[in-house]
Amino acid sequence: MQRLILLALLALTLVAHQPRVFAEVTPTATPAADQQADRCERNDSAARACALALDAVHGPFTFLPEGDQDYYSLNLGAEATGLETQITVRGTGGLDLRATITRAGEDAPLATFTQPVTTTTLRADVTGWVVVRVENRAAALANGQSYRMEVRRVLPPPGPVVPDALAAAKEPAPDALENNWSVETAAPIAVGAIYDLNFTCPVTGSCAGGDHDYLRVPVKAGITYVVGAFDLGPGVDTTIDLFWRDAGTPTATNDDVAPGKSFVSMLRWTAPANGDAIVRVGPRTGRERLVVFEAKAATYRFAIALAESDLGTQIIERIHGQAGLAAPQPATTTGGQGSSPAPTSTSATQPPTSGENAPADPAPTQASIRTEFVTTGTALVTTNTVLRLEAGATGTEMEPLRADSRVTLLGRASGLWVMVKPVGGILAGWVDYRTLRALGEDGAAEDTNTTTSPGMGSDAESPSASAPQANATPVPSSATLRATPLEDAPLPAAAPQQPAVALSVAVTVQEAMGERRQPAIGERVQLVDAFGRVLAEANTDGAGSVTLQRAIAPRTAVLLRLPALGLETPVDIAEPALTITIPARGGV
Repeated sequence: MQRLILLALLALTLVAHQPRVFAEVTPTATPAADQQADRCERNDSAARACALALDAVHGPFTFLPEGDQDYYSLNLGAEATGLETQITVRGTGGLDLRATITRAGEDAPLATFTQPVTTTTLRADVTGWVVVRVENRAAALANGQSYRMEVRRVLPPPGPVVPDALAAAKEPAPDALENNWSVETAAPIAVGAIYDLNFTCPVTGSCAGGDHDYLRVPVKAGITYVVGAFDLGPGVDTTIDLFWRDAGTPTATNDDVAPGKSFVSMLRWTAPANGDAIVRVGPRTGRERLVVFEAKAATYRFAIALAESDLGTQIIERIHGQAGLAAPQPATTTGGQGSSPAPTSTSATQPPTSGENAPADPAPTQASIRTEFVTTGTALVTTNTVLRLEAGATGTEMEPLRADSRVTLLGRASGLWVMVKPVGGILAGWVDYRTLRALGEDGAAEDTNTTTSPGMGSDAESPSASAPQANATPVPSSATLRATPLEDAPLPAAAPQQPAVALSVAVTVQEAMGERRQPAIGERVQLVDAFGRVLAEANTDGAGSVTLQRAIAPRTAVLLRLPALGLETPVDIAEPALTITIPARGGV
């Protein structure tokens, strides 16, 4: 028995020590994207078309299995937005692509293009669903080859100019948004759409001050919009006014983006709350009808778009080009190519001092930086820069400022930007303070780029250049602005404001008919300040009279403007009653 037990134990031991045999597994590599069917398969017929989004790049796509052809569908919207659709197909070197575009359910092609052409553009009036068919005409197998498709909504090109100057003068029919002659009748429009409009009066003889187009657009709080009138017909000069909550006084206005270069108009505006904004586009020439032998003499193109969107960028570039301005430059980003070294201090951030292309001012940190700016007097421009309509590197360019020119500081600052007016100039705007050096009363340059800590007099002893400072903020060697982090201190008490003065200006406008005078009815009259900002406006009544009222600060310079005539005259606050006689003009 013991022998049998020993034999059994020996058998168990031998089994336990037998080597384990595993089945061999051969690894299989995952095929590359251009060696397998793409995500849209099977899209080999119009009925199985793969839906693609607009304003995006799609792919990579392949022609697998062998002999494959691909169908895609695009929804261009039920209504025209005025934007054209640009479709681009780019393939690798082993493909010979052919693309055909049709309306859904139709066979007639809207467009066909083959290599080397890779792009086509559909007109703005093409709406609804369209189908794109992409084929490979190369004889070799398409394994290892791929392509991508880009779909963009783009601005249409400016309208063609009719060259026949001998043709009879033609006036376009009133645009599709008429009759939108007032705030109450403002035409509803959409953000991100293009509108082809004109200044043709919808009722002959009824536009005493020229046709004005009022537009109502929904906006969202905190969003920045670009509003533009561009692609102007011959002789057209536009002006844009934007109204928010107050239908009598514009919140923002612009006549010319680049005065003296072009008549195109543009605004950048940030909505303070959700609601509807009213935009008025008017002819700067008012009711003076230009005799131009051109069918597009009264036309213009209008759009409002998100300022940071692709369409907004296109609008800004188009307007800058038509105004003869340089293309807008993107703001510099920290850490990108060519950016300044990152500061080593965690208490404050020192912005680069690149002048014209300086980035937007950084957000304040816990240990805020205070810099004593000289914001009044005269300053010398130390490097070529640009006067801008709004504070910041992305503000609308008004005019260049050359080095060694002089400007008058107007006492306003926003971050590192100050408001100035070029000496001898008319328009005021914003400029980067780091490109200026204040001048003393004797015309000598002062050191305006330093800060002084409280308690340090002008005769305080300067620390040694070689001695380390415990609380110093490292500054790049190329910086011209030295800043010292200080503890937060209470703001000084604001100077008491003088009470506003109520101003009421009575105006009578009359036309001279030889020795006789007759009322100028419906003439638009504006009360403006020295910067051209509209304080109040109204149209003359049946007697040619109007009264404009506004509360103003004491000693404010006020002018009376007749925009249809391009006429401005100062208002004597002591005698605020004027009678203006203008030459007689024919009916509109």
